[in-house]
Amino acid sequence: MKIAILGCERSWSIKKIEKTAIKRGHKVTFIRDKDLVVKIDPKLEVSINGITDLKNFDVLLRRRIVNGYLQSLIAARYMRRHGKLAIPTRIDVGQALDDKMTQAVKLHSAGIRHLPVFQALTRKNAVRLLRMVDYPIIIKGIIGTKGRQVFKINTRSAALKIIKKYKYANVLIQEFVNIKHDRRVFVVGKKVLGVMKRIIPEGEYRANIAQGAKAKKAELSKELKRIALKAARTLDYDIAGVDVIYRKGKPAVLEVNSSPGLKGFSKATGINVAGEIVIYLEERFRIHQRRLKKQNHLKHKKAKREKEKKGWWQKNISQIFGSKN
Repeated sequence: MKIAILGCERSWSIKKIEKTAIKRGHKVTFIRDKDLVVKIDPKLEVSINGITDLKNFDVLLRRRIVNGYLQSLIAARYMRRHGKLAIPTRIDVGQALDDKMTQAVKLHSAGIRHLPVFQALTRKNAVRLLRMVDYPIIIKGIIGTKGRQVFKINTRSAALKIIKKYKYANVLIQEFVNIKHDRRVFVVGKKVLGVMKRIIPEGEYRANIAQGAKAKKAELSKELKRIALKAARTLDYDIAGVDVIYRKGKPAVLEVNSSPGLKGFSKATGINVAGEIVIYLEERFRIHQRRLKKQNHLKHKKAKREKEKKGWWQKNISQIFGSKN
């Protein structure tokens, strides 16, 4: 396979996927999200720096996108239009709005336990909302930033300042839960790879490894496996990092990451996540090829029937009209 990996930076995770794919005999090219060039005309072309046509690749794997999220969706649709495979498979424009608030709505609708979240789009409503909640609270950006835009707030005035700074539509409010650790469950396709426990350091409230949390392998219970698979399926994620906490002895989803980092999980659990992702791409590519072959066969069959039907009419039309005379 010729694999194109699209992302904002050539991270440890991407390098690991590249190395694994090359070892398995594939050709891999990394594309920075800002190097995509979209030409809108009757042909519609998507290229890298205006030089390499994206349809020269067999598979497009989209990782974390910072610049041009909409363009990345156009690129995925372009690949599909030319009979190629794009992962994640969900490429509708609505995915651009698939933030933490949208996640919360979908998870709640699916009956998955999830921490309550709130959002207000004006100062007036924000003030009203901040009077209703119990402090401390968590204020976070609607798009994941590895814990960098997650704040523990103790007062209403401090909360209002943060919300105003980051713009009302870009943040949400979540109940603060005083926990010592959470669990990250890694899902690839329909397979749950395992789970790691992230231990929050003293004086910290975030369980992100990037913010100093320590990780170790944890036991994957049937309940954790079920909730992680259901969450990934509900959000239509091919690859997912499902963050779970326990409240009153029952698991609840904090959030789901559609482009989870591999480094911390791989080192904590000893699981070759990159290998699992490449194997998943191979399996999906084989299924995709079989589907294309079947579609082309049916298309050829239909064209043959139409041709035979047209030939029959051309051959017999004079006799049909002649008999009427």
